[in-house]
Amino acid sequence: MAKYDPLGKYFEGHPGDEITLSFQELERILDAKLPPSAYNYRAWWANEKVGVHVSAKAWMGAAWKVDTVNQSEHWVRFVRQGATTKMQSESFQSQDHKETMFTANRPNKTVVIHKPECREIPKEGLDACGCGNTGGRGNQRWWCERHITAEKVDEFMNGRHWAILMCDVCFREKD
Repeated sequence: MAKYDPLGKYFEGHPGDEITLSFQELERILDAKLPPSAYNYRAWWANEKVGVHVSAKAWMGAAWKVDTVNQSEHWVRFVRQGATTKMQSESFQSQDHKETMFTANRPNKTVVIHKPECREIPKEGLDACGCGNTGGRGNQRWWCERHITAEKVDEFMNGRHWAILMCDVCFREKD
């Protein structure tokens, strides 16, 4: 058995579409220490199917990818490949949902803006207005334009700093 095979097996059996793990949790899954490069170089976490990173082959082979890594706080967020789908929920369609959406992610300490046509908005797990919690461990919260407030975001982020970003899809499609 290769060193990172237990990680691939872990992801194959994980029921959700996202998971945030500390480096210590990863080491327990592997029953081995992560190499120093995992702590020091972002490239170690690259999502590559071919190349020298055998660790990436473990999660990519199980249809997962690294979404965010925080080497200073020693955690990584993985998402299932293809888990984000177009906004097709009947509740959104029936209400002709045309609002800007916001998602806040606690580990990332970010609020992300999604324009109405964004394909990143999940079709499951949100209320008809667009508010709801879609993250594992309660770390991802969505708000519709009508219900988001700075106070709600501060409360969700536990008073920690946060940044406002535009969704990658929305940013690319702004023209």
